[in-house]
Amino acid sequence: MSSIKLYFCKCYANGNVDIVVHRNLDLLKHEWSHSAKDFVGIVHSGFTRPKIQELPDFWPHLGKVFVTASIYWSLPINYQLSKESLFDLPITEKITPIYLILNGLGYTLPDNSKNLQKSISVDLEWKLVTSINELLAKSDRPKNANEIYGEICEYGIFNLRANQPVTFLKYILDKYLDGSESPLFIKIGSNYHSLHAKIDDLTDWVFELSEMRLDITDELRSKGIFGDESYVCQRENLPVKLMDFLDHYRYKYLVRKIDSQSPRELLRILPLKYLEYHISEFGFPVRVENVLSAKSITILNQLMGFEEKEMLRWQNFGRGSLNALCDTLIDYAERSFDSDKINHFELNNEAILDTDKNIDDIERRIAEVSNTPLKDHFTKSLLKLKDRDRLIIEHRTGVHGSVKTLQEVGEILDVTRERVRQIQSKFIKRIISSELWDDCIAIKIGQLLIDRNEPLYLEMLEVEDPWFKGFINNYENLSSIIELFSENEIRVIKIHGANIITRVKQDDWLDLVSQMRKWLKDKAEEGGWTKGNIEVTFEAALREKSALELLPLLWEEFSGGLQFSGEDNDSELISFGKTAEAAISAVLHQAEKPLHYKEIAERATELLGKTVDERRAHSGAPALGAKLFGRGVYGLERLNPIPDRMCGNIRLVVEQMIYQGNLHKQWHCNEILSNLQNQFPALPPDLDHYILNIVLDRSAKLTYLNRMVWARSDSGQTKDDRIDMADAFTKILEDHGSPLKGNALKEQLGKIRGVPAHLQIQPTERMILVGPDLWGLIDRDVNINEDTKNACLDALYKHLIDKQKGIHVTEVDNALQYLGIVLPDSYILLNIAQRDSRFYLARAMFLGLSEWGEDVRRLNYTQAVRKIISDMNRPMNIGEINKMVEDLTELPVDGSVTGLLINEGAVYNPQTKQWNTNLPNNS
Repeated sequence: MSSIKLYFCKCYANGNVDIVVHRNLDLLKHEWSHSAKDFVGIVHSGFTRPKIQELPDFWPHLGKVFVTASIYWSLPINYQLSKESLFDLPITEKITPIYLILNGLGYTLPDNSKNLQKSISVDLEWKLVTSINELLAKSDRPKNANEIYGEICEYGIFNLRANQPVTFLKYILDKYLDGSESPLFIKIGSNYHSLHAKIDDLTDWVFELSEMRLDITDELRSKGIFGDESYVCQRENLPVKLMDFLDHYRYKYLVRKIDSQSPRELLRILPLKYLEYHISEFGFPVRVENVLSAKSITILNQLMGFEEKEMLRWQNFGRGSLNALCDTLIDYAERSFDSDKINHFELNNEAILDTDKNIDDIERRIAEVSNTPLKDHFTKSLLKLKDRDRLIIEHRTGVHGSVKTLQEVGEILDVTRERVRQIQSKFIKRIISSELWDDCIAIKIGQLLIDRNEPLYLEMLEVEDPWFKGFINNYENLSSIIELFSENEIRVIKIHGANIITRVKQDDWLDLVSQMRKWLKDKAEEGGWTKGNIEVTFEAALREKSALELLPLLWEEFSGGLQFSGEDNDSELISFGKTAEAAISAVLHQAEKPLHYKEIAERATELLGKTVDERRAHSGAPALGAKLFGRGVYGLERLNPIPDRMCGNIRLVVEQMIYQGNLHKQWHCNEILSNLQNQFPALPPDLDHYILNIVLDRSAKLTYLNRMVWARSDSGQTKDDRIDMADAFTKILEDHGSPLKGNALKEQLGKIRGVPAHLQIQPTERMILVGPDLWGLIDRDVNINEDTKNACLDALYKHLIDKQKGIHVTEVDNALQYLGIVLPDSYILLNIAQRDSRFYLARAMFLGLSEWGEDVRRLNYTQAVRKIISDMNRPMNIGEINKMVEDLTELPVDGSVTGLLINEGAVYNPQTKQWNTNLPNNS
């Protein structure tokens, strides 16, 4: 069974609503104070996550926070709210008034809700209220202020010029309620009706009910309920037991009037409480429940709004599944309400008056649950499962020893890891929605953590509370149960090798340690900070996380690096030292963006106070959990710019894409990304192959083979099976029997594994360029004997030594003709020379000596054009430029260098037919 939670709804102008759960108001206030305040906040409390159907026009209040009526009276006294609600918000099919926080969140506002337009002339006011009275007198049911305002506008009865007309209208209506000097209206809940309305005639199922239970329908009359429409508007004002009875009776009546095979119509008439149930409660067929889970539908009300046509387009969800869904809901409703209940329902004070009995009942049941140890509750819940499902939960929670991974459990039971995950998720959700022992975990541990000043060790938990006894020698089992069934409200984290029970996540603890490490270094350099000052800071940081019991461990974290001037609290901090790994970890946790390993080394050096080697940073970052965001660029996963929901959608699409391909195909991230971009042109611009690799890392259906290559998990492939590109190219050339162009090689490789978008093919021991972008095998496609090769290479070496400048491929034949032998192809010869340690082959096929480095002491065409433009001090025609290019390159210009001029930024003047730089002084 779920407990009441505090929800912070962040509403953005683009219509998006992000909802965050908080344990208390202090944590919510902390998030608000550190936010960008580019949204309107709504604070709401309840058992289930609120679903906001439509946002009101409250954007003038951007950067402010509202509260719903659910916590209006629960806020501390230092919070000031508007006296009247400013808007009515539809939350999970209910209209809820919201109030503006005026003070308590770091800003102060006047209460303008009291200063809305509340004064118009007496004649106009009377005209308005009499017109409204006429409207309501003709209505068969009461109406709320929004409905009344809508009819005023629709019929052009009156022009309300107030900034907030609905709130102003409520003020006017309340002024003329029954009991005032000029009574015109009665108020039923939040609805209004005319005192002169004729609404005695009962309709729909209410009329049918009156023939059997006049006492109940008389009670409904007193609350302004005369038919189905008025019941839907008013039912939330009824006591829970009475509403539950009427909801079931209404369903029994209306199910005969609708298309019972339409989910939309059926959901509209189901008892309201059913909509808050977990889908596992209804016993849907497996295929139906699998589809709902795949659509992230866990609570029945999340089906509201889906049209039948849309549902029929879901994968694995046809007409049969749709009918099965409806039949299951009907069967559930029929089993839950017996017609005999109509005559036996007692309309007494308990049914009519709202009481706290539900709350008392929950407290009584929790006390009963506490009489039986947690282990017995867990074992009893397992016994309700089928053998295979029970084994899955036992392995995943470590009943038989260590906790096994999804993959390990799948191999034991011969099912996929995804199926293991589904069964685990289904079982846990069912327990949380239907049992109370899971709530006791958080309640009991929460009580142990209140005002605690020392860590709560997992192994000592049963000593502190016998309810947790029975897990000796199997604390992994206890740890898994605590985390899974407290909905991660309680965590078991590792600190100095010990298992610590706390409310802080492992990453948050590491972040805090990292922050404190930097802070301590700063304070050590700043000077003047005492042990007492540090104690207060540590306490404040842990109090904010509701984890004050971790204070001794936080001190222990730095005990080896803190040097004080003495032992008492007034002793000053002299110095603070750390290890290189800790400094690198601190840099990663503090980074506001992914960093190159060189910058990580620089920051770690600054943090540590001594040099951290770049190679150490390069290897240490991934070892500390950092992800690769670019070539040599690392950061923690939290820096992924793609929202979690979008990441989930991307993973789902990629998994489907890969599983539609060959079982053993290996996919490179570049190939996957290219397919995604073709299918979805509006993908986030931040999604490159590095980010995609990070996103896919959380997939349970894919296996990472290193170097951004992925495969299906069910293919059984490991990192050792990754296809090496060089070997693959060689095999392709062997099979083809003759040289191939580079694009053809890439195309063939793409059939067996992914290919990076900008892949540059490199020569290997056997593979060589035998022509421009034409690849062959040296032992098959190069017919040069060893003597000829050595003679040519020695002659090239002598030529380069003599000339002290590089030689171009087109100059080789002339340079070597004195040898008097049949010369091999110049292009092949230079590529063979590249394999000799004496030579260096540059781009544009210039050969130089390796001792010169990468400078072949010749300019290619691009370099020549760049130099001409750089030195240009007057406009020049193309003939002049071509001549200068030939002089600089010592090569003939075949055609024109126009394209190169444009690429290098030169500007052509069609009037003068001359080229110039685009600098002002050269115009």
